[in-house]
Amino acid sequence: MLIFIIIYRVPISKKASVQGFIFFTLILVSALRFQVFLIDDALPIFSDAFLGKVSGLVLCVLIFVALRSLLASKERRSVFRLLKPLLTFHVSVFYLQFFTYFLSGYYIDFLTPFTGDTSRYLSFDSSLGGVGSFRPTGFFAEPSNYFMCVLALLSLILVHEGFEKNKKLFTVSLLSMYLSFSTAAVIIATLFLGYYLYVQRLKIRTYIGIAFVSMIIFIFNASTIETLYQSQVDKADRSSASRFKLIELVLERENPINIIFGGGIFLVDSKIYDSATSKDFGSKAAAINDSGLIVFMWIQFGYMGFFIFLYFCMKEREAGRHRLSLFLLLSLTKISLFYPLFIFYMVVSLEEFNDNN
Repeated sequence: MLIFIIIYRVPISKKASVQGFIFFTLILVSALRFQVFLIDDALPIFSDAFLGKVSGLVLCVLIFVALRSLLASKERRSVFRLLKPLLTFHVSVFYLQFFTYFLSGYYIDFLTPFTGDTSRYLSFDSSLGGVGSFRPTGFFAEPSNYFMCVLALLSLILVHEGFEKNKKLFTVSLLSMYLSFSTAAVIIATLFLGYYLYVQRLKIRTYIGIAFVSMIIFIFNASTIETLYQSQVDKADRSSASRFKLIELVLERENPINIIFGGGIFLVDSKIYDSATSKDFGSKAAAINDSGLIVFMWIQFGYMGFFIFLYFCMKEREAGRHRLSLFLLLSLTKISLFYPLFIFYMVVSLEEFNDNN
């Protein structure tokens, strides 16, 4: 984006500059709070990660300022034109992994060359075979991260261009969400599909056709579908316990300041972090971003996090049709307030583009 801004001589928006300055100030205040008041009680991992965290937050602010400036310039359409190719690229990579592994048993790991980490693409249930025994991840470590990215991009496309113009892309993207076999993806994608069918108000014959095709698929693959369904249910049961444990630990906070304001940007409560990284499944809590955006903000900012989340909802509601509903669905994923993807989504989703908003 910086290269684009320089080449096309995009002026830095005054409004974006002011908002960026406010964000920098908030980061500075939070950093001072951590260094002066919280660091003595913080685990070493958070002290060691402080400078890296600051760098990441500065990057998020720069992304915000650059995007706002682009969208305030005559080059704003370039941002919206980016959405379809970007989503198509991610979905194409997913299907390349899917069919390559399904036909040859070889998984193309696009993550390792960039990070050194290995994608967690194998199913947790070793008894599964064929489809369901593997979970493509795209360029991400886990299928739930792939799903989060695809849902964000598809939502932005639907917000700015509507459902009618993107039926094929919608179909293949939605199917990839199910084929990722992430439990969260299956549940949220179903809600997403239900919302799509509701707002489209399709003709009755379309619903009959969907029901007929679904019935045929079930008849010829009943045992496989039942096995996959039971696998997802078992996985959901295991993960729900860790999510309830996370919420329980947040409710057990005793420090009034942490209850109201949380640990802030640079800190997670020691009990929560220890439980989230524990290998004892009896006391293990979910990762702080595994239970959705609102729980993440509750952990980081205490009860003030709820007000920040409500503010986001209010802005999405004011921006136009479908935006609040799609934002709420995205907030159920693993997306974090500090992901560049979240910054990208919020800035683009709140922008006007055409008359289909």
